[in-house]
Amino acid sequence: MGLTIRFTCPNRQCGRLVGAPDELAGQEGRCPHCGQVLRVPPPVGLEPSLNEEALAGLADGQLLEVLPRPRETAKHGPVVHMAPSEKAAACPRCGTIYPAGLVCPQCRGTPPPPSIWERIPMNKIITAIIILAVLGGLAAGVLWVIKSLSEQGSAYFEVVQDARQTAWDLKCLEQLRVLGADIQMYEAASGRLPGDLAELGRRELLRCPAPNGQPYEYIAGQNPSMRGANILVYEPQAVHDGKHAVLRLDGQVELLTSQQLQEELEKTRFALSR
Repeated sequence: MGLTIRFTCPNRQCGRLVGAPDELAGQEGRCPHCGQVLRVPPPVGLEPSLNEEALAGLADGQLLEVLPRPRETAKHGPVVHMAPSEKAAACPRCGTIYPAGLVCPQCRGTPPPPSIWERIPMNKIITAIIILAVLGGLAAGVLWVIKSLSEQGSAYFEVVQDARQTAWDLKCLEQLRVLGADIQMYEAASGRLPGDLAELGRRELLRCPAPNGQPYEYIAGQNPSMRGANILVYEPQAVHDGKHAVLRLDGQVELLTSQQLQEELEKTRFALSR
């Protein structure tokens, strides 16, 4: 059996001359020098058998291990006419080997479609994951900032409301204190307490300064010799965080709850009835 097919190993690092009998055309074998699996090409043309001198020259390059055919039912013998750098593809219909991306030259069958991992490079997938992670971190940071600003805004609003309420409380008590001083001056000048607050001529002081404040109530008929803890002026509505501002007969001002105010009014009315 003469060596009629001569070709070089497709491994660029090897590239040595390899020979094979023409009966092995289309089969796979291993290069005896580098061990790479290669396919024996079909004979280019009818060549005479090599003589003994040529056989001796190719003895080192002859294929020593022939692998079995990968497809026993192939309709056409594999065709190898590609450059070593080209990527090979196998026809899913007949098993013919041909350059990847082309149509099978034997049965015109198309190669199977590439998978999603082949269509999308891994570097693009990693880039997309990194971008999604960065966007998720930014979204979480924005939500945290919004939540923090909302909590701080609520706390600031509560502080402002408390400050306003405290200011209204102090202003109301100060008005009652001024009314008490005016009543004492009126009593020193006339020898009696006024019949109503209008006699004082201070209309700007006769109403609670709070937004929902009401006019003050005056309990007439009292005199300086009565119990100093009697209620002289009070506001009927609890506009100071559930409390009423009151002015006692001795000039003291304070805030009382609704229950405390009712108890003090009963004591004052009882003192007037005696």
